[in-house]
Amino acid sequence: MVDMKCFKYLIINILLVYNFTVFSQRTETYEGAFLNGKPYPSTVRYGYYLNTEGKQIKHGSFRYLVKEKNEDMRMMHNFTGNFQHGKKDGKWEYTIKNKDMGNSQSKFLESAEIQLFANYKDGLPHGKWVYKSYITKRRKIVINGKEKYEDFQVVKNVSITINFSNGILVDSAYFLINELDTIQFFADASGFVHGNYHYTKSKEVIGFDHGLLSEKDGIKTSEYLFYQQPKNRNSITSDTVTLLDDKKIGLRKLLIDNVFNSDYFLYDRIEGDLIVVQNSRGHFQSVDLNGYFILKLKPALSESQAKFITDSYYYHRKINDLLLQAKRELQNAPSNSSLKNRVGALTDLLNQSEKVYKTAKLVEKDFLPSRLVEKSKQFLNPLPAGLGDIQSAEEFLKLLLETQKSLFNKADKLSKI
Repeated sequence: MVDMKCFKYLIINILLVYNFTVFSQRTETYEGAFLNGKPYPSTVRYGYYLNTEGKQIKHGSFRYLVKEKNEDMRMMHNFTGNFQHGKKDGKWEYTIKNKDMGNSQSKFLESAEIQLFANYKDGLPHGKWVYKSYITKRRKIVINGKEKYEDFQVVKNVSITINFSNGILVDSAYFLINELDTIQFFADASGFVHGNYHYTKSKEVIGFDHGLLSEKDGIKTSEYLFYQQPKNRNSITSDTVTLLDDKKIGLRKLLIDNVFNSDYFLYDRIEGDLIVVQNSRGHFQSVDLNGYFILKLKPALSESQAKFITDSYYYHRKINDLLLQAKRELQNAPSNSSLKNRVGALTDLLNQSEKVYKTAKLVEKDFLPSRLVEKSKQFLNPLPAGLGDIQSAEEFLKLLLETQKSLFNKADKLSKI
């Protein structure tokens, strides 16, 4: 048997050797100019070590600084944070203050106060993030030989508070745009929207239950309750989508234009964010945002239910074949009034059959009996006898197939006269 005491010491020695290999790299400090891709200079100070390939790995505290000032403008950018083996970690603070920034081609001078308080864990956003921006512009004009500034115009006034858990957007979310429009909601620990979603611009208050749409008063919809019943539980699937991609709201764009604005916070120059996507040349391309998930319910047809629909289409096609045959006969005897009547009657039956088939296909999108009956009214008026009393999608499809067969029997009988 292996001596457990010796085995324990062996493991400890292996770990010590590993830690020595990883952490014995000599940490250096760089302090000097930084290529920020901007028309103004900047400096940085950060710790780093060289890995086995000779690549510089940031490790320890980091500071980025811009300070410019003259009689016309002022600029101060101060970013501070911490790296753990090349990844952003812990608290990061970004402050941008610009006063009357412009150039000879610009008609306006822009001023900005932008702040971002971010938190990371091992390169992923983790914890609370708070962003604020207040950007104004004004023009310098000459009146009677004297320079004068026009009043400020507000360009952007945005406040955002969001929360992450290992890169996933969770917990409370708050967006205030230009002091007018507010978006406010909550997401559970897995990132699924939960509770009421408020959007003042559209005056919407929408309820969610862990990603599932619910009524405005927070009670789960009858549709959700129906799917949760044991006998129906296997008849539903769902697609996971995200509020970030709802174009009416524009959350993804709002976040990328503000919190993840690389022009503000240099995500393309200061590496260490694992959710930042780079292109093939290693330049900033986008941000891989995840969270604020919602579930789109959809029926999962059983084989028997799918067969009801295909059988309905089969009888619809048979009626169409009988109509085509009658039309060919009418071409050979255009004055035959009996054939004319048959073509007219078969055309009417085909139209009815098409509506029955379209009604049957409603089950591909919705299983709730009461909703199926209500939606049937857009195709069938009056409804077939008994359709309003159905208790399941199976009954719904069965009754419609019987209706379809009845229409075919009428068409077949007409064709034999």
